[in-house]
Parts: sequence; structure tokens; C-alpha cells
Amino acid sequence: MDLKRTRIITRFELRRLLSSAPGVLFFVFFFFSFMWLGVQLGKMKPALDELSAMDSTTINLGQIFVLQAVAWLIDSEPEQLMAMFQHYPIALVFIFAVLLFVMPGCMLVLGADQTGSDISRRHMRFLTVRADRTSLYVGKTMAVIIFWALALLFSVIAMVCVCIFAGLFEGLSASSWLMYSARIYVLGFLFGLPFITLGGAASALTGHAALGSLVTFGLWIFVRVIS
Repeated sequence: MDLKRTRIITRFELRRLLSSAPGVLFFVFFFFSFMWLGVQLGKMKPALDELSAMDSTTINLGQIFVLQAVAWLIDSEPEQLMAMFQHYPIALVFIFAVLLFVMPGCMLVLGADQTGSDISRRHMRFLTVRADRTSLYVGKTMAVIIFWALALLFSVIAMVCVCIFAGLFEGLSASSWLMYSARIYVLGFLFGLPFITLGGAASALTGHAALGSLVTFGLWIFVRVIS
């Protein structure tokens, strides 16, 4: 692998992602989805305050349903969620749960066509004249990873701003919600990496963007069901 060519490919692919219609649509969708989620949680502030103050003796049927639903999203237990509500900003816990649930699908879409289109259209044979295959694969994957890091960073910042404006952090120290927001970003970024690399591997192995997407989605659903 040629590191210099890998860096060149990474920069080129990153610029292409940031200027292409699919890349822009993904960025905009992810950004405004986080903002929309923050707005909806702001409207639910009284209910969230009740959830954060509840215990095993005061919980009602509706709250049990919410706990069960959120616990299912993140493969956790309601008791663990109740403990988290006592120690962390409840709005951010909800956002983190939703992020963990939808991220695999979003990452598989983002990383599904790293090399598949080039292989199926025979463009890869022209690219390999100027760079080796390993540099091409690694460069394209690194570009998607950097793009994901930027999209998540701006989305988390927007979400935090909306939560502040909606008063969801009232009564909380700045360090608590800042640290949990940083946790959302770091863990969300790391959690997305395996799915991006899986999409790239399936795209390269199948040599077709649509077939690579089908393989990755099928594998994800299979693992989700058996686990």
C-alpha cells in the first residue's frame, strides 16, 4: 500500500462525498433528524421530568411502556435505564438510544458503494493503473469514515443547541451534559466504524453496489435476530 496515494485518494473521495447528491442528502438528513429529535424531546419536557424523578414505587403503566421500548432499542434492561435517568441527562439518554438503533442502517447505506460501482462499470481497471487495489480500498474507506465523523459532529452540536434552547438541561451542570454529549459523539463514531468497513468489504467482494447493500443488510438483520 502506498501511503501517499492513499492520502490522495482519501482527499479526492472526501471532496466527492461532500459535493455529491447522495453525500449532501445524507448529511442534511442526519443533521436535521438530530435537530427534529431535539425539538420533539423539548415538547415532551414535562414527561421527561417525570421519568427522571420516578422510582420503582411511583412508576405507572405508560412509563413502563416507554422504558420497555427504549430498553428494546438498545438491548438493555428497564432497571438499567432507570439508573441512567438518575445519573445522566434524560434527553441525551433518549437521543443516544435512538442513535444506536438507527445507526447500523445509516452506516450501511453510507458505506455500501465504496468500490462496487467502479468494479461493475469496469472503472477499477483504469484506477489500478495509477494506484494499487489496497490503496484504493483503504483510501475510499477512510474518506467515508472522515465524512461520518464530520456528519456526526455537526449533528451532535446542532442537537445540543436545540436541547439548550428547549430548556432540557435546566438544573444540570454544564459538565454533565457536555460530557454525555461527548460520549454520544465518541461512542457513536466508534460504533459506526464496523458497519462502514463491512459495507466496503461487501462492495468489493460482490463487485456491485446494490448486491453489496443487500449482503450487508442481510448480514446485519441475521446477526440482530440471532443475538
